[in-house]
Amino acid sequence: MSQKQKGRAGPSASSSGAVQSFVERVAPEVVGVTYWFDPPQEPAVHSVTLRFVGRRLNVTGSQKQGDQFSHDETIGGIVSGSGPVAVTVKIRDVNPGEWTVRASVVPTKDRQSRAEGRRLVISVFPASWSWRHWRVTAGPSAPVRTCLLPFVRSPAVILGSWAVLVVLGTVLALVAQALVISAGNLSLSHVLTVSLLAVLGGVVGGKAWYVVLHRRDGRSDGWAVQGFVAGFVLVAPVLLLLLRVPVGAFFDASAPGLMLGLAVGRLGCFFTGCCAGRPSASRWAVWSSNRSVGVHRVPTQLMESALAITVGLFVLGAVLRYGPQHGTIFVAAVAIYTLIRQALLRLREERRQSERGAPLVAIAAALILAVDLAAIVWV
Repeated sequence: MSQKQKGRAGPSASSSGAVQSFVERVAPEVVGVTYWFDPPQEPAVHSVTLRFVGRRLNVTGSQKQGDQFSHDETIGGIVSGSGPVAVTVKIRDVNPGEWTVRASVVPTKDRQSRAEGRRLVISVFPASWSWRHWRVTAGPSAPVRTCLLPFVRSPAVILGSWAVLVVLGTVLALVAQALVISAGNLSLSHVLTVSLLAVLGGVVGGKAWYVVLHRRDGRSDGWAVQGFVAGFVLVAPVLLLLLRVPVGAFFDASAPGLMLGLAVGRLGCFFTGCCAGRPSASRWAVWSSNRSVGVHRVPTQLMESALAITVGLFVLGAVLRYGPQHGTIFVAAVAIYTLIRQALLRLREERRQSERGAPLVAIAAALILAVDLAAIVWV
């Protein structure tokens, strides 16, 4: 190869290497495997450590680094009587190929068992998921093939469901808004343009809010619903004033659709495994996953979806019966949703960033709701 050809190949090879490095960092190839066990009856709340040992198959010659692994995964907060617990691990820094993986419980003693001189005995099995019966069952002890990190399958989790349901919720919100405007014979122009741009502002606000909330742990893989609402509320008035569209009428007509869209989006959270509730042995608990640990949990996503549907239907009836009320219906919807949501947030598995935040938000929402209701009565 001539020096000139080498010069031409250099930048291309460099770019290719940079792209490959980025892909390996964002979506590395991993061993993804799920095992499940039934928690013991005692103690009531405890933790279990599983040891996953893997070995790559069809290795020729001596084993190299990345051809085997041993990984310990500790699962805390397990509630006795909560039913099967499924644990999904994603092992990085492994060589591609087929792997045989075995899991076992690391022997530990709780206080009561230590006093009685015995150990907890827990059997662990490969996991398989039944969508028909909505439960985890024992699966075959077959080799697993490495895959890209985003495509590791966990029980009760549907890959890509969040994005699909968020888009569906947005479409539902726009349709509901158009129907309310049509049923109320409202004269509003540029509604779709303003709505789409306001939704875009909400998406940016939701991401920014999430990043700020998780600035300590550096997470940026989610969106915050309160940030979405804030972004929508900040962007829409500016556009409405520029286009000379009645602000209050637009927001009141948008309130039912916003709530119904949030309800659909929360279903996406449930099927994606984000915003998961605490493990629970309650009869009302639903088996779901946080993408790592599947167990019966308080169904916080479904509860918040039901809350949004209830508020959405309530404000839909109000705006259809009384017509737009200078934006007070929208304010009431957001305030009610925010106020009740603070109680639901306490049922989540994820710890709050601040213990004072929820009470302050609840107080602010209650005050805004009181002033808003007073304005409705006064008007």
